[in-house]
This record gives sequence, structure tokens and C-alpha cells, in this order.
Amino acid sequence: MEQQIFKKEYTRDNALIIQEVWGRAHMIDVDANSNPYLPTQVIYINDGVAEIWNNERSIEWLERKLLEKNQTAPDFFWQKMEEYDRQLVNLKKYWRKHHLDSVAELRDFIGLMRAATRNFLVFYYSAISQKTPDKIKSRALEIREQDTFYDDSNRLIFNTLEYVYPEIKGLGITVLERDLNQFPSPQELKERFQNFVYITDETAEAINLKKFLSKNKQYKFIFNQIEDQTQVFGQVAHRGKVNGRVRILKRKNQVVEFKPGEILVSPMTTPDFVPAMKLAAAFVTDEGGIGCHAAILARELKVPCVIGTRFATQVFKDGDMVLRRASLKRYKTMIEEIKKYKLTAYGGVKRNLSLFTYSCIGRAYVHSMIKFAKVSYGPIAAYGNKDYWYSLFNMKYLTDTVAQSMERDSRWLDKVRKKSIDNFNKFKINFNRQIKFVESKPMDFLAWIIKNYPGYFVILGLYNGLWRYKEYSKDSQPAIDDGSVEEIAKERSQVAILYPLVEKYLKEAIKSMSLNIGLAEIDYLLLTRGELQRVVEKKLINKELQSLIKKRGQGYVYLYNGNRETIVSDQEILKKVRDYAIPKIKNVSILQGTVAYSGFVDGTVVFDLKKMLDYRKAVYITNMTHPDEIPWLKKVSAIVTDEGGVLSHVAIIARELKIPTLMGTKIATQVFKDGDMVEVDAIKGIVKKI
Repeated sequence: MEQQIFKKEYTRDNALIIQEVWGRAHMIDVDANSNPYLPTQVIYINDGVAEIWNNERSIEWLERKLLEKNQTAPDFFWQKMEEYDRQLVNLKKYWRKHHLDSVAELRDFIGLMRAATRNFLVFYYSAISQKTPDKIKSRALEIREQDTFYDDSNRLIFNTLEYVYPEIKGLGITVLERDLNQFPSPQELKERFQNFVYITDETAEAINLKKFLSKNKQYKFIFNQIEDQTQVFGQVAHRGKVNGRVRILKRKNQVVEFKPGEILVSPMTTPDFVPAMKLAAAFVTDEGGIGCHAAILARELKVPCVIGTRFATQVFKDGDMVLRRASLKRYKTMIEEIKKYKLTAYGGVKRNLSLFTYSCIGRAYVHSMIKFAKVSYGPIAAYGNKDYWYSLFNMKYLTDTVAQSMERDSRWLDKVRKKSIDNFNKFKINFNRQIKFVESKPMDFLAWIIKNYPGYFVILGLYNGLWRYKEYSKDSQPAIDDGSVEEIAKERSQVAILYPLVEKYLKEAIKSMSLNIGLAEIDYLLLTRGELQRVVEKKLINKELQSLIKKRGQGYVYLYNGNRETIVSDQEILKKVRDYAIPKIKNVSILQGTVAYSGFVDGTVVFDLKKMLDYRKAVYITNMTHPDEIPWLKKVSAIVTDEGGVLSHVAIIARELKIPTLMGTKIATQVFKDGDMVEVDAIKGIVKKI
């Protein structure tokens, strides 16, 4: 039996009946086809709180089916929303009541809720998918922000259970729908309250989760590694610095225990937590994004808040004394992650590109490439500012995943190359169609870029990955056929030539957006992809984001790990990352590199090709050449690059133009400066000052 893999999605004190309904709704798609990846979820009640563990393959299958429907049936979404509105009319009749009067009435309500949940999933997942048509996604997001379906249903179910069965007060979270036929004893429910595993149509057992897994090897759970952790990191929702004692709140009935000045630590806050939140010195949550309940209330109350820490409730305990800095909180742990994953500039690049672009690259390299080509760069980071960034990679992680794909399928390389070129041509055609909107409809253009730019970097990232594999793979790993190298290099150049054009129009669209809707003229490309998307959707930028932009312009460290972004701008952290990850330049006057085309030249260093005419023999030193530079490159005497391998643009152009060239020196742009006299020995592979 194939092992099913589960990851914890969220923790709530919702009624178990609600989670049952939610899980059953995932068992078929919108056309009533059975989900082939069951079970969709495992519910584990631990100390009165339900942990929801999702089978990601099952969720992805449902999302994919829904996306196909949205793309092929334009009226589908709108028809489902009309149907959902009609269902809400009936549900609201029940929600107006404090409780229902009988089990029969509760069963009727659950039946209505079950039917509505099928439609609830339509807008829930339409709002999440990056490929959802823009008009549908915009409406789905609006509905998600306004909808109270689960809050109202949860309240009514709890109140009804305690009215009909007063002896189970506080234990409503443990009641299954089938229990309404033969109700369990309070003692049995108390046992469930402590530890209870529920899998739809399979398991309902009062047992510790790890003990359950030891008996059921067909399930694999991905647990967070939190041994010896004394700190956590997450996203800043509101800045500030406080000291205080921790109070863990997982259930709404714990709110009465909260004392003024304590630091509220919770899986995720809900409106039921507001009385405690008004007393808290700060909020910390395991889950959530910038638009979650905790983040919104933190900004309203002006309380320091860090969200999305993943496991703060496991690291801290009641009474812990903590220093909470919502501007620097993530921070030392971030350095530890960069070191743990061995992310350095070795094999990376330096580019004069934006944080927004790197955010698109992060999504592509870490997440989307797995689906596209079954390879990944693993966690990646960047060290940057308003002018440039260094990419920080682990070359072993990349080369190992490429090697594994080549070993599994001898035709893998041919397949992904064809798929890449096909997808690139589609992107290029659609991009050219979008250019006309840069000035007239800049918001539409930006929305398209935000949605589709990561897809372009999946393709470029694959070719960059092949170039890096060629340079950094072990002799024991499968080799790329030398006969394919030149073709792959040309394909990569064909793809790479487009992104400077995308960047040009991206900047023009940002400028047009600012003028058209009166936004502040600031560097919006110092926002991540998700942050810029919110600016475009809401047509406004708050003071918090403006402050972030200003700080990031002076320097930032970016980390993409596990489909999650973290960015810090603290100068102490920046220095530590630079010291660890960026090559140190000492008194160096001679460098080695790889010969792309042999020859011997002495000449004058130029960094700007437009200045090359000032010198009789210009030696162009750069991070990497680009197709746009070819007219100028024809006139230089030699080329030296920091980056490059046999598949890189500089390798191709050096051979075509027969220009003596050294590539892959790593630090030539930092060792030499404009006007230096150098000797390029592209026979021995050396460049030195003279």
C-alpha cells in the first residue's frame, strides 16, 4: 500500500462535526468524481483542540479539478455562488437562533451545511489558486473575507449540543455526527478530549497520535523539528518590543484565564479571543498571513504581533518570560536556517534586480519546479538591497534532485526541455499581448505578471539548473551528453533574453499605477509578490508597507523555505549573513576562471560597455553577459565574468565571436575596477592586474 503523507494545516477548537462535513466535501470533485487520494484529512484532538492534518495530494487533486472547471466553464463559478447565496438564506434562519431545540433539528441543519460546504469549497480554493481567472479570483477573495459560514455554524452546533446534552458541557468538540444516533457517555467524551484520532469512514479511536502512527505505517506525518528551540520566527503584522509572560490560548473557554500584560500565544486567534487580545501586550500565532484576524486586530489595537511562526505554541509554555521584538523577532533563527541548509553565494549569482523578482524566483525554484520537472533548488535565500541581490543556494540539493530525475527516467532531459520551450513560447505570446495594457490598464498588467512571472522562472530556473548541474555535479552522477550542451545553451539564451524586457515593462506599469490611482511614488518592487498583489487588489499601500520598503532599500535578507517567505532588514543580521554566505575579498590581484575561448590579451577594465570606446583594448568584466549586449561585445578585446559555465550565454557568445574569455571567476567584479590594467590569459585560465 502506498504511504500517504500528511502535513498539519491548522489547529482549531471547532466542533468535530464541522470538520467531518469539511472532510467529506473533499471526497468528490465538482462533477462527483471520487477523489483517488483518500483520506483527505486526519483529525487529531489533543487536549481539547483539533489538529487538522491534510493529505496534500488529495487537496491538490481537488484544486486541480476545480481550476479546470473554472477555466473551461466560464459560468460555473457564478452559478455555484448563486446556489450558495440561496443556501445561505436557509442557513441564516438557523444562525439567528442561540441553539436548536432537538437532535432532529440539528440533523436538518447539518444536512443544509453539508450541501453548502460543496459550494463553499468552490470559492475557498478559487481564491487560493494562482491560476484562477482574475475576475473569479477577485470575487472569491471578496467572499472569503466577508463569509461567516463556519463561525456561525460552529457556534450553533456547540450551543445546541450543550442544550440537548447539558452533561457534556465543554466537550462538544469531541462529538461526531454518528454519535447523535447513540450518544456516548461523558467519560468516553472526556477520553476523546485528551487524545482522539478520527479518519472519515476509517478510524475513530481515543489514542495518542504518535502511538496511532506506530501501528499504522500507511500514514506518514511531517512533524516540525522543535527540539531545544527557545525562539521562533514569523511575519511581522505590527511592530514593537515588549517583555512579558506567555499565556497559551488554544480554546475560547481559556480566554477568562488571561491576565493584563501577558503575551498571547495561539495557533490562530478568532473573534472569540478579542476580550483577551484587548488585554495582551503582544500576539504570537502559529498560523496566518498579513490579512488574518490576529494581524488585523494588532494593527487596530497597535499591539506588537508576529504571525505564521508555525510552532510557537509548542516551543513556549504558560509562564515563560520572553523578549518579544516584532521588528527583529525571526532573526537569529533565520541565520540558523541559512546555515542549516548551507545556503551560500557559491553557485549563486549577483543581479541588479528587485526583491519582487526574487520572490517570483523563490516560488518557482523551491515550489513550482517540483510539479513541473520533479526537481528543486530546495530552500533558497538572497542578500540584497534596492540595487541588487546575491542569490544563495545549496548546489548539492539541486544537483542531487536533477541526478535523481535523470536516473529515474533516461528521457527526462528531453521531455523537460520540450515542455520548457513549449511553455516559454506560450508565455512569450501572452506577455506580448499584455504589453499594450502597461499604460492604459497597469493594474491588469501587474496582476498578470504577479500571477505568471513565477511560471517563466520555472523554465529559466530549469535551464539554469542544468547549467549548474553541468558545473557542480559529481562524476558518479549521470552526465549531460556533450552533444546536447550547445543546443541546451542556445535554448537557455532564447529564454533568458526575455526577462530584461519583462523588467522594463514591470517598472513602467508600476509608475503608471502610481500616477493613475494616486499612490505614493516609492519602490514597490521592494515588496514580495504577495505584498504587491495586495497593493494591486486593494489599490492602496499602508504606512507599514511604506516603512518596510524604506528599510529593505538599505538592505535585506530573504528566505524562501517550505512555500513560505521570510524577510528581515536588521543590520546585525545582514552582517552575519554576509559574513557567512558571501565570498570575502582580501588583497587579491590574480584570479582563476574557466576558459570559454582561448587567447591572450592585456587591456583596460570596463564595467560599462558604453565606455569601451574610451580605451584601445577594452576588457569587459561583468557578473554575466546578456543577449542585449551583443552589439557591444563584438568590439571588446576580452571578457571576464563572475559566473558562467558551458551552458551560459558568455560561453556561447565567446565561441561565436572568438573573443578570449574567462568565466566563473566568482569575484572579478569585486577585485577589479574601471580603468585597471589587466592581463587576461585565456589559455592558463588566469586574469591579473598589471
